[in-house]
Amino acid sequence: MKRTSPSIVAACLAFAFLAVSPAWTADESWQSYQAGRRLFEERRFGEALNAFSEASRLRRDRFAAAAAKIQTALELKEAIPQRDSLAGVIDALAKRDLIAREYAAIKEAAGGSLRKEAELLLSRDPSDAFAGFLDSLLLVLEQRPASALRGSVAALRRVVAELGFYPEAEFWIGKVYLAEGELRLAELQFRRAYDMSDSLEIPEERYAILEALAAVYRAAGNWRAYEDGLKAIADSGELFSDRQRYLREAMERNLARDGFDRFMILYRVAPGPWTRASAELGSFYLESGRPQALIHLAGASNALLARCIERIREKEPGYAYRELGELLARVEGDRELRRFAEESGVSKALYELGEALAAQGHRESARGIWRALAARPSLVPWSARSSSALARPPDAAPPVPAAAREAGRVP
Repeated sequence: MKRTSPSIVAACLAFAFLAVSPAWTADESWQSYQAGRRLFEERRFGEALNAFSEASRLRRDRFAAAAAKIQTALELKEAIPQRDSLAGVIDALAKRDLIAREYAAIKEAAGGSLRKEAELLLSRDPSDAFAGFLDSLLLVLEQRPASALRGSVAALRRVVAELGFYPEAEFWIGKVYLAEGELRLAELQFRRAYDMSDSLEIPEERYAILEALAAVYRAAGNWRAYEDGLKAIADSGELFSDRQRYLREAMERNLARDGFDRFMILYRVAPGPWTRASAELGSFYLESGRPQALIHLAGASNALLARCIERIREKEPGYAYRELGELLARVEGDRELRRFAEESGVSKALYELGEALAAQGHRESARGIWRALAARPSLVPWSARSSSALARPPDAAPPVPAAAREAGRVP
């Protein structure tokens, strides 16, 4: 009888899997989460709260079941000797359930891909315990790359535990509480979401959680916690790392001495999650008369304008920054850039940077920024405020927002 080679069997297995692969069960937790977001946008807060809570419960239950299936498989006598080797466990259980030739063909068809090997093994109708293990492994690989497991059973179990948390849903529960004015409940919920931030699908979203916490502290008038929250985000930027202290000092000196245009030509700060928090922190420091306002507003303004310059260069590779007024005109004339500038608050940051410079005696540098803003009437209200600042006597104190004065944020 002629024997079929493993490579032919492998090809047939791969084709058969593609042809009969069942659709994976939809992630009900994600569906409930998306429903909650739609309900929130419709301001149906009670229903949104229920949807987010259900999403969190479904996610928790799903991965608790996965953890139990993994434990069941690991208790099999064939798996126990493999200790922490993920490949060893799969190999031992596969050899228990499949004939050698069939398993060799699967290994060849998988081509070293852990995900593909698990899918092909699952398609061969393995025992319940092994099928549960493979199901759970594939569930993890939907959320994490195979490299995150490092071939370790312990890592697999740790990731399963992490994925049982749903920080995105917990965060939106906090947003519901905040929208309903329940500040203390919102704070506790945002803290809960941050404690789970290792489980975020997009790690950078941890900064959105910190921003939300800062908003709660601002609304509650807890200014120390508000400052600490913003500082935690701002300090994540490379500009505010310890090794960049001399760069920050050089930036401040150049800005104060040579003006904003020279500052923008010499320095470019990469924008990131820190940028908006740094601008807000600079505004807070300005209101309370603290000199740290200058570098935070300078860094944020530089980074926001650097983003605009980058987008212009995508269309005009030869574009070079010349002066602030010209760049603002370009931004105003481009719908996408104008929307970005409005949403990011670049005009506010620039105006307040002028106030921070003036407060430290660098009035000429401040006036250069204000002139550029005042020349663009559409930049409401920062154009009008810049005009007022230009008309202010040199020895006049900058205006302090009434809200800041009433809240006790200024001496």
